Amino acid sequence: MAYSDKLKDPRWQKKRLEILERDGWACQQCGDTDSTLHVHHRWYQSNLEPWGYPDQALVTLCETCHEGEAGIKDALEELSLAIREKFLTPQIEELASAISMMPMVHTPEVVASALSVFAVDKESQEILVGLYLYRLNVISRARANQ
Repeated sequence: MAYSDKLKDPRWQKKRLEILERDGWACQQCGDTDSTLHVHHRWYQSNLEPWGYPDQALVTLCETCHEGEAGIKDALEELSLAIREKFLTPQIEELASAISMMPMVHTPEVVASALSVFAVDKESQEILVGLYLYRLNVISRARANQ
């Protein structure tokens, strides 16, 4: 069955409505309630159907923010390289643990501040915050081009 057909499946439609309801029918990234809303899979696993994911793997995004997620692979590669250049495994594990415990939605200033806590020096701080702000700019440009 094609992926587009799976998204028409009643099991996906039910799951989709549950996530939209959970998220208050608003984009969890920008707060938009007027645009077309999508339920975005934060990650994919080859052995799961679209409706088989746990709720924490799904999030409501407006069309613009959803399109902005297309660049995540490049952003993650850049972030991974920057982190590996500056930190050792125990520090990276602490960073991953702290990020996993953060609530889902924060203002850019809060996230930038949290990232800066893990930077050992000013240069590392600038790299982490810079990558985060770069990602925000990519999303903002996508919205502006709509």
